[in-house]
Amino acid sequence: MRRDIEAGAALSTALAKHPKAFNDLYVNIVKAGEATGNMERALTDLGAQLEWQAELNGRIREVATYPALVIFMLSVLTVILVGFTIPRFLTVYERLNADIALPLPTRMVMGLSVFVRTYWPVMVTAALAVGVSLRMYGQTPEGAVRISKAVSTIPIIGELRRKIALSRFSHYFATLHESGLEVAPSLALIEKLIGNAYLAQEFSAGPCSA
Repeated sequence: MRRDIEAGAALSTALAKHPKAFNDLYVNIVKAGEATGNMERALTDLGAQLEWQAELNGRIREVATYPALVIFMLSVLTVILVGFTIPRFLTVYERLNADIALPLPTRMVMGLSVFVRTYWPVMVTAALAVGVSLRMYGQTPEGAVRISKAVSTIPIIGELRRKIALSRFSHYFATLHESGLEVAPSLALIEKLIGNAYLAQEFSAGPCSA
């Protein structure tokens, strides 16, 4: 990037050559500063944007930590019960040759334990295949919208994702507008950055695009 600038390239052009480090939002803020001649304001807005993004990511991690920990502990408990505890109970029961009919829920859990212990390689392979397929499908425009729409219907998680996307939308729009970028280019850019393909589609199909 330094060589590009020393060669006479604009700062926005140099930043655009490193998309992994500087996304379209950063590039357009700098480009707007170059167009208006107010680079100091653009760089100040860019710094504020980086601070806000770091704060938002920290809050998201805080919110997601407890549910993730609960799900992890429940998964570990399920593996212990299905893989170790229930099989031992089943072994003891078979050794006793008991003729007592176990309750239906108990028999269902024991059957599930036997099934999981027998077919767990198939289940793991199938889960990995589904995960990879969904990831590849989610990288397509249509797949990204459909998966995002499906996730938005999940209680709590869907609402949280919607609020995060709306927060990004309002903050990005305010930053771009203050930097001097016009409304239409700002909206077109924000649709790619809010992290919710379904809401982005709704924005593009709204009154602004009519």
